[in-house]
Amino acid sequence: MTRAPPEPLFRVLPSTAAPREELGMTQTQLAQAAGIQQPSVTRFEAGGTMPTLPMLERLASALGLRLHARFEPPHRAAG
Repeated sequence: MTRAPPEPLFRVLPSTAAPREELGMTQTQLAQAAGIQQPSVTRFEAGGTMPTLPMLERLASALGLRLHARFEPPHRAAG
């Protein structure tokens, strides 16, 4: 029996891809505006890296957005 992958420590929704594309920005332009490297944007948008809060703040600012974090109870598995 295969096991499902573990739940991430936190989810970042929505991704930067949709608002970035709505602004007509490339990943390179977003990276430059946020002061990070373009491969970091690629990994973040693909879900391959867990961004830090400072990185999220820089990305949000570069997209003209505000970062919002909240605590929620964990989802319970159906049983």
